Amino acid sequence: MGGSWRWAVVLVAALAMAAQAGTVKTGLYRMAKGDQGQAVRRCDVAEGGEVRLGQFLTGQLGQASLVSTANDNSRFELTVEPKGMSQGLAEEPMVIVVAGMGMPVSGYGFSGPGESRVTDLTALVTGRAAAEKVGRALGIRPKLRQHPGYQLLVTLKPRQPSYHPREPVTLVMTIKNVGTKPVRFCDGGKQRGPRNNQFSFVAFPSAGPALPDVGDPTNLGGLMSVAEIRPGETFSKDVDLTKWFNFTRPDQYQVTAIYELNLVGEDHVHIIWDDFAVGRCTVTISEPGPGRKADQRGG
Repeated sequence: MGGSWRWAVVLVAALAMAAQAGTVKTGLYRMAKGDQGQAVRRCDVAEGGEVRLGQFLTGQLGQASLVSTANDNSRFELTVEPKGMSQGLAEEPMVIVVAGMGMPVSGYGFSGPGESRVTDLTALVTGRAAAEKVGRALGIRPKLRQHPGYQLLVTLKPRQPSYHPREPVTLVMTIKNVGTKPVRFCDGGKQRGPRNNQFSFVAFPSAGPALPDVGDPTNLGGLMSVAEIRPGETFSKDVDLTKWFNFTRPDQYQVTAIYELNLVGEDHVHIIWDDFAVGRCTVTISEPGPGRKADQRGG
């Protein structure tokens, strides 16, 4: 009898907590510090947990959108345009609360002179079930990803038949659209540094382990544009392989190149699918001929 009583108390407490969570007003809050403020379940990270709410700022979240950021539709980005929010809050941690779940603000949109006015806020939502719950509460449908149906043929070739040790090794990746739909993807954004980090490589000699990546991976972003390949057209990109590897001895190396493809929609803004263009080729490193010395650039 005593055990049943204890279970009844636990059940009542759980129901009370659930009811309390359900009464948390939808809107924008300051994030409280430490253990202060009301706790709500977070849905921006897979491990869950709680986030504490401070001052209520506004219940007018304005126009909202919920867009998938993962091919398997396991992560979403929520964007709201809150009304009545003080413009001085952009530097403070804030939380968006919807359907009793908390999502710390992770991004801001600005406009006006010097981009001084906050126009929208973004937060992450993890899990399709949580996204659907948020969507129902806001009266919107989560925008899911699906394969856009493109067909690409990728080739990778050295710019010349052979290279000498320590001289630049230029490869050319060519992507041909062999499907019936145009393909649009982000080109750039990772090339402001010693190398273009939209590429990654694996290189194997004829015997032994893969070559180590000894290049400088520093990435400071860079200008990005949208490349479009219409049916039947091609896109080519040159890359210096010695930004990754030191080819110090003659051999034939089997090289695999991976080029990130973040596909965007017709608006040229929103990513609709994440993929890779992958190509393979053989790179021949040979001794310099008589009277010619190898370029002693680099290691």
